[in-house]
Amino acid sequence: MIVFNFDAVKTLLPVLLAKAEDSSVHLMFDDGIQAHRVVSFEPHTECFDCNGQFYDEVVGYCMKLVNSTVINFRVCGGELVVA
Repeated sequence: MIVFNFDAVKTLLPVLLAKAEDSSVHLMFDDGIQAHRVVSFEPHTECFDCNGQFYDEVVGYCMKLVNSTVINFRVCGGELVVA
């Protein structure tokens, strides 16, 4: 079991992306009041055209919790910000 808060999301990105939907790994998001189980963590991408080539850029992430709460993060200058 891994319990984390907003400050640790950027550090745990590789774990969240790889293990959020793995039922054997319990990821818990602590909102300061209660810990909630993370059921998915997905990147949001945008496709950019540059001289005829397309590039996918991660512009944010969507974290879904077991209580149906969805928390969106966006990438802003290399930092994650709650959207």
